[in-house]
Amino acid sequence: MSEDCGANIKALNSGKRIQEFNFHPTQRSWALAASWTSCSEFQDEPCRIYKELYYTKDMGENWNYMTNYVFDFEWGQSPAAVADGISIPDDRVWVTRDASNRNH
Repeated sequence: MSEDCGANIKALNSGKRIQEFNFHPTQRSWALAASWTSCSEFQDEPCRIYKELYYTKDMGENWNYMTNYVFDFEWGQSPAAVADGISIPDDRVWVTRDASNRNH
């Protein structure tokens, strides 16, 4: 992350390897991130590989778990909606996921 056009760069520390990342379109310090599980996380269970979704509201200082078995995700807010005067909560997130938690 950089707040000064790349003069200084700070690594995001989510605790997991980030595979997908999506900044919020109107909230500067908010982002969504997805990470895949690994077999090392399931030491006493069979390995299950699936995508987990996290969010941050402080530029990656703290990450909050949202859900698992995610296929796709996107912020529900858009600059076009704001320009058209459509009121959508800033924290709206669209998620496509496997509700049965089985497809891994």
